[in-house]
Amino acid sequence: MKTAGIVGEYNPFHNGHLYQINKIKSQGFDFVVVAMSSNFVQRGDCAIIDKWARTKTAIKNGADLVLEIPTCYCLSPAEKYAFGALSVLDNTNIVNTLAFGSESGNLEVLQKFAYEVYENSKVIKILKSNLEKGEGYAVSFDNAVEKVYGEKYSAVLKNPNDVLGIEYLRAIKKLDSSISPFAIKRSKVLHNDEKTDDNIASGSKIREMILNGEDFYRFIPEIEGDIFKNTATLQNGERVLLHILRNMKREEYLSLADINEGLEQRILNSAKVSKKLDEFFENVKAKRYTLSRIRRIILNAVLQIHDYENSPYIRVLGFSENALPLLKEMKRAAKLPIVSSFADAKKQGKRAEEYFLKEASYTDFYTMLEKEIRVSGLEFQKSVVKI
Repeated sequence: MKTAGIVGEYNPFHNGHLYQINKIKSQGFDFVVVAMSSNFVQRGDCAIIDKWARTKTAIKNGADLVLEIPTCYCLSPAEKYAFGALSVLDNTNIVNTLAFGSESGNLEVLQKFAYEVYENSKVIKILKSNLEKGEGYAVSFDNAVEKVYGEKYSAVLKNPNDVLGIEYLRAIKKLDSSISPFAIKRSKVLHNDEKTDDNIASGSKIREMILNGEDFYRFIPEIEGDIFKNTATLQNGERVLLHILRNMKREEYLSLADINEGLEQRILNSAKVSKKLDEFFENVKAKRYTLSRIRRIILNAVLQIHDYENSPYIRVLGFSENALPLLKEMKRAAKLPIVSSFADAKKQGKRAEEYFLKEASYTDFYTMLEKEIRVSGLEFQKSVVKI
């Protein structure tokens, strides 16, 4: 079976994602397996709709199997996020190819970054020098690459999908995976683009339209029911978030993933004087701390995520009827047990049970961020999506 893997957040699933899946299947792939973010996403936010709704939309539009990326990796820098997502796909032992969007579409250049540029001693030396001057990491690395390799390469670092693609390639190498890469050139509307083109818009633009009550339906595939009725935003829970942040101790902040000394005091001080979440983010962010990083750290603080712990199982969120032969092969070949419910996790032992319960607690908090708060225990009530 020729099987392609995709890493996606589908926040929400839109026509650009549909184009990608159709493009992959037109290349002769029998199945598309998606490693999808949980209820929290890499920009440091909650997904606008829950993971089951996003799974259903993806499967109805061509995905055959949707697997969950652990939340600790969803709320991590690009390098860790890519590693966590690729680990999910690699552990299935059924994915042959990783297909990913790319602004440049130049796999050769991306591979040079992944296997050479990041390890270049001249680049590393300039990077360290820039960081010591107080520059942020992204700006420092961009500057170092331009000095050593020229504008052709530094220009790639301004493309979010290319940067993530490079991290996917590095993750494949780190995992010593047999998965081969396939870059799909992204055109018309780019990541976080404010413009629209015919029926294509970026995820950020669509989220903005949804929350503003604008008509966004031409930018997404046809859906059943009003899945956007109960949207989630951090602002819905800003009082709870600020209360938690104000009452955490300095040592608790320092134990979180992706935080360095000095930033914890800045967060704590800002939480105590900010009356709104947006005001808090404005107070905390600085040249060396990107807004996305701050947002991820805040959610790590609230969810109490201290490290990047690999899942002891592969979590299935949903599958299509056509994917039954694929599921059968995955159960036979996978490097980890396959889990789709708490009962499945309990059968795998104490660590798997505890891991599932931890993810369930993250979902419980997510429901507090929805427009209409739902009861806790959603992970135990929701069934795997089958279409």
